[in-house]
Amino acid sequence: MEDNKHNEVKPDENSSNEEAHNEAQAPSAEAPQQDPQKTEAAATEAPEPVSQSGAISSPFTALQAIILKPNSVFSTLKNTANWSWVAFIFVTFFSVLPTWLYFNQIDMVWYSEMAVNLQMPDVSPSEKAQAMQMMQNQAIGTFTAFFVAIGAIILNAIFAFYLSKITQMDEDNVLSFGDWYGFTWWATLPFAFIGILNTLIILMFGGPQMSPEYLSVFSLAFVLGISMESGWFGWAQGIGLDSLWIIYLTAVGISQWTKLSSRQCTIIAVAPFAIIWGVWAFFLII
Repeated sequence: MEDNKHNEVKPDENSSNEEAHNEAQAPSAEAPQQDPQKTEAAATEAPEPVSQSGAISSPFTALQAIILKPNSVFSTLKNTANWSWVAFIFVTFFSVLPTWLYFNQIDMVWYSEMAVNLQMPDVSPSEKAQAMQMMQNQAIGTFTAFFVAIGAIILNAIFAFYLSKITQMDEDNVLSFGDWYGFTWWATLPFAFIGILNTLIILMFGGPQMSPEYLSVFSLAFVLGISMESGWFGWAQGIGLDSLWIIYLTAVGISQWTKLSSRQCTIIAVAPFAIIWGVWAFFLII
């Protein structure tokens, strides 16, 4: 009896051993095993290139990212080439578009009369009529848009020259005027963003007798209700959301392109605007 029992147990043990052996081999048949240390290292290293190169992989993604992630954008721009052409076209086009659109839908008879009365209040009626006729015969929209584009190119060149010289405080800075000139088109992108908003305003609310003040809805002049007759209108029109945004982007960009402190970067970004606004206000006061 004991021998029979012993013989009956052996098949069960052998079958259980075979099942355990098969289960142990099953995973290796389905998929190859990986080294846990290598897997963990790959998991920790994978996100790094995605955050640096994957997020901002082209100038078009940089145009979008600069609104919320300007530090990442300027850090990427320092190591790229020819991306600034995209920013140049974007800024130039959308800075010009609202002005061109405004003058191509406005009643020029009404506009010329308003402009002449504001600029030449003390001349004779015949001289006013002559000036109005000249304005009506000219393509003001095209000329204004052209000078806006040329002005942006010249002002950015001056701004780039200033940045190329002032950032030499950083001894490790080897960036050229051309590098900073490309930088300025990214820093002045707020002109384009505000231009898009102004274009939408003109399309939705524009008309033959739309006031030119609506070309600067996001300026201090519009917020404070300063009329075009005021001597402070031009000064207040130059202070707006776009200029403050440009100051911020400039400070951020300098901090990414140089080793200067945050305080130095802020002073460099604010200084040109503060000087212009201060000198302008001084002459208005005296």
